[in-house]
Amino acid sequence: MKTKFTLAALALAALGLGSTSASAALLTCGQFSLNPASDCELVSPGNDDADEIGGLYPPPTWTFLDKDEAPTARDDFFLTDLELNETNYGGDNEGYFFIADSILEMYGELVVVIKASNEFAAFVVDIPALMESMDFEGFKYGEWFTADNAISHGSLYGRGEPTMVPEPGTLALLGAGLLGFGVSRRKKV
Repeated sequence: MKTKFTLAALALAALGLGSTSASAALLTCGQFSLNPASDCELVSPGNDDADEIGGLYPPPTWTFLDKDEAPTARDDFFLTDLELNETNYGGDNEGYFFIADSILEMYGELVVVIKASNEFAAFVVDIPALMESMDFEGFKYGEWFTADNAISHGSLYGRGEPTMVPEPGTLALLGAGLLGFGVSRRKKV
């Protein structure tokens, strides 16, 4: 798996796609930064859980989805270093986060937590900007940074239903069907 991600990192670098959408902005909260994000809250000292996230971003209906703190855990949410290698927890200060497309399809709001030392930052993910990032083997990705301390873990929380935006092809098909229905109805009268 490490070789696969290393080769992918080289491909991203060669194509100049190592960063997320140009329209997304890096958001900084204390020593932590995340891209793409629309809001952040710094908690010091503290540990993250669904109740804590609910207190930061009411109403408290957040669901804990995943925690990445083991170097080999690559499931629906995981972190890497800048070369897409496994994150060195306690050693790395920057890299990428990955969220599975299946998670993005299930939740309307997501919060990524980056924890280092005795504090953490909770970032509301800018889902539309994240969706503009390059698809990477069934994942969308963004960037994370810590300025002072190496990362200890990352967590993902979700809530709500996703806002489905119909694709142009679907709208065109629906419009053509309605137009055909209208024409056939007009001929009968």
